[in-house]
Amino acid sequence: MKPISKVLSVLTLTILTSLLAAGSEVAASDQDWPTWRGPSSNGSSEGAPPITWSDTENLKWKIKIPGRGFSTPIIWEDKVFVTTAIPTQAGPEPAPAPAPRQGRRGGRRQAAPLVELNFDLLCIDRNTGEILWQKTATTATPHQAHHPQYGSFASGSPVTDGEHVYAFFNSRGLYCYDMDGNEIWTRDFGVAMQIQNAFGEGSSPALYGDTLVVVFDHTGGSFIEAVDKGTGKRIWKTERPDSRAWPTPLIVEVNGRPQAILSGNVEARGYDLATGEVTWTGEGTGRGNMIASAVSDYGLVFLKIGNGIQAHRIDAMMGGHGADSLAWKPGQPMGGNSPTPMILGAGLYTLRSNGIISCYDAVTGKAHYEGQRLTVSAQFKSSPVGAAGRIYLSSE
Repeated sequence: MKPISKVLSVLTLTILTSLLAAGSEVAASDQDWPTWRGPSSNGSSEGAPPITWSDTENLKWKIKIPGRGFSTPIIWEDKVFVTTAIPTQAGPEPAPAPAPRQGRRGGRRQAAPLVELNFDLLCIDRNTGEILWQKTATTATPHQAHHPQYGSFASGSPVTDGEHVYAFFNSRGLYCYDMDGNEIWTRDFGVAMQIQNAFGEGSSPALYGDTLVVVFDHTGGSFIEAVDKGTGKRIWKTERPDSRAWPTPLIVEVNGRPQAILSGNVEARGYDLATGEVTWTGEGTGRGNMIASAVSDYGLVFLKIGNGIQAHRIDAMMGGHGADSLAWKPGQPMGGNSPTPMILGAGLYTLRSNGIISCYDAVTGKAHYEGQRLTVSAQFKSSPVGAAGRIYLSSE
């Protein structure tokens, strides 16, 4: 559920004096973060953020973001992009309950009323915090609520190639802007997603070459679709088993052929990026509400499976099954369903919502430590990020 997997709060956007930095497959510099989970899609960076900060220490600027949006900010050169949903009428957006349900005394707890919203993309000056431009992609009243604590109506992160930025509002569509805020194209998928328990939408798009990949996993007819990044027109669409997961696609090259890897509660799947053909299947999460996405490095793809994690060999994921591509899995379940794993150096780190962290050798699966509880007692829904040999965790 991408709605609750973030690096920074969107309600108050804070930029430290040294930002995360890394290389990129889309020709980003070592100072860019062009997509959710960073340019390598594994949450790690080559930068050196500060170790401590406060309202005065190592803080470059901080601004209030209008409305409510839980997307991770992305960065390209001197521009920061983030999405949000803003009520068209004065006053704060009411936080809706997940769904009407039976109360302790037999009464029905009703969801808060849904209001009309502007679905906005903001461009912010990286150096000053000034909002350079703010564009309303669409105005609509959502058809379904979101989780009152962890959700928002703008939870999918944008993605950019440095020439255009793509904002995905799930049921409200996909929008392309140039770097100056001029709308290039829009795409309405004609979908009103039905999320179990009305937990909310939140998958982010993936960009590879000239292809954007979006996922609509819900209980009303799941599918994955590839669109041309220049026009927004469909390249292919492939149906998926109805899923209660919130995966963001991970695109890897399998024997020279790009493939989109997705987890799911029914099964994990790989899709040929050129045709949409299912090229690989693996074990499903076996549970609802799987939020974490796949990450990759060292010729391996790492997938959350229930409370566990599995490593699969990329070179065996074209035309195969998970039983054939499995490289390793730990002996005890230490995955967790919310935070996406992180790769830093040779380590694969998994975090559970209750603050249990584990570290494995990414190549061999050897446990450096398992089930280590963090010293703070807190819940962790956001995904870890890493830089300069350190892990940065954001608790509730």
